[in-house]
Amino acid sequence: MTNNQNNTNQNYFNFEHLEQQIRSAQVSRALMFKAYRGEFPGKAPIGYVNNVIAKQIVPDLKSWTIVKEALENYAAGKVTIGWITRFLNEKLPSVQQGERKPLTKSQVNAVLQNPFYTGRFTFQGRMFYGKHKPMITEKIFDKIQRRLEGVKM
Repeated sequence: MTNNQNNTNQNYFNFEHLEQQIRSAQVSRALMFKAYRGEFPGKAPIGYVNNVIAKQIVPDLKSWTIVKEALENYAAGKVTIGWITRFLNEKLPSVQQGERKPLTKSQVNAVLQNPFYTGRFTFQGRMFYGKHKPMITEKIFDKIQRRLEGVKM
């Protein structure tokens, strides 16, 4: 290979890399604009579904009340994370029908810490107010967080 061919190949790969970086930046910018509009740029958490027609996240009629009951019971100090894990795995239609694997305690812990259920969400390290319907109040969420931290209520 001549020096000229090496330079041409190197320039081609540099250009390809630059194009990929530009596309990546455009996608990141588009997702950030979506977040600023209050639209969660990702898959809906358990208890919600992505409505692809309306392009928004809405309550999942099959699991909304089940997840809400679990969150409220934990906030009230009535149950443990282990109990919630068993409860959700027994009650959620998606688990019962084999559409998703059973939840682990770690996943339930993440649900308990997720501000999405209050109408907010984090994206790229920032907090946004979503357009989706909140499942629980800020007060209930705060009780959950204090309980997770081991603070007496």
